[in-house]
Amino acid sequence: MENKQDEKYNGWGNYQTWKVALNIDNTETLYNESRRLIQSMQVRNGEDLKAWFKEVAFATYLGKDILYKVFDCWTTSELNEVDFDEIFTAFNSEIERGED
Repeated sequence: MENKQDEKYNGWGNYQTWKVALNIDNTETLYNESRRLIQSMQVRNGEDLKAWFKEVAFATYLGKDILYKVFDCWTTSELNEVDFDEIFTAFNSEIERGED
């Protein structure tokens, strides 16, 4: 029996990674800010992207509704399954190819 964590989802490493990448891409504020941070090299890798994403998520709980739609149905264990290196690499590649 194959482990669900090993399954690809819509071209991404797993469902959780796809869901975060999709929500960043489909939320104008997050899309613009993630690309700006990568282009300015304030976010240089997956760990930096994860730290930024968690910081923005924390802001949600302080009354800023930026990520409510992302986090209202997530558990911490699901968020821990996100491969932020994969997301960073994909976003950075898009920027380098001028697809932004």
